[in-house]
Order: sequence, then structure tokens, then C-alpha cells
Amino acid sequence: MWSTNISLSYSYNAANPTNIIKSFWMNTNTTLQPTPNWRIQHNARFDLESQSLVSQSFSIYRDLHCWEMSISWTPGGYGQGIYLRINVKSPTLKDLKIEERGGIFQRRAQF
Repeated sequence: MWSTNISLSYSYNAANPTNIIKSFWMNTNTTLQPTPNWRIQHNARFDLESQSLVSQSFSIYRDLHCWEMSISWTPGGYGQGIYLRINVKSPTLKDLKIEERGGIFQRRAQF
């Protein structure tokens, strides 16, 4: 199973006639679910005015019966880095988890 969503956004701000601000964005979200327990996603944002890729992220999710694992990677831009999480699915034990971050928002050890 797979799905793709595409959205467009355009804004035009002429509040200051000497500094007109235009933006035209395209956001995409693609999800691939090869099995009921695996899900792979890719999100991207394109600036159609400057014809450039502004941001993108990749994520993988795995259902491990009573546990779940997710890993997300943002290769550049705001939020750049990697995030890994393995946790118990039970709401009662939601604090039982392993999390690791790397990149701009990397956790630092505190003593």
C-alpha cells in the first residue's frame, strides 16, 4: 500500500509597497507500507519561487508487537539530525522507552 499527498500554498504580501513578499510552496508526503508492520515516509517542501528544495525528512516505523520502533532523519535545514525511539505501546508504560538524538538538537549529558 502507498499514498502520496501534494499541497500548494501561495501568499502575496504588499503591506509595504517597497518590499512585496511572495511565496509559493509545494509540500509532498509519501507513505509506503510494504507490510502491516512496516511504514516508510518521505516529506519534502519545495520553494517554487526559487525552485529549490527547502527541507525533507525520512522516517521508518516498525511495529514490534507490544513495542514499536521509529527512526527519523532530516538531512539538512531546520531540525537537521537523526532521532531513534523504541518504546512500549501500552499507555500505562509509556515512560518505558529508549530515545537517542543526533544532530543540531542532540542531547547533552548533564551531571
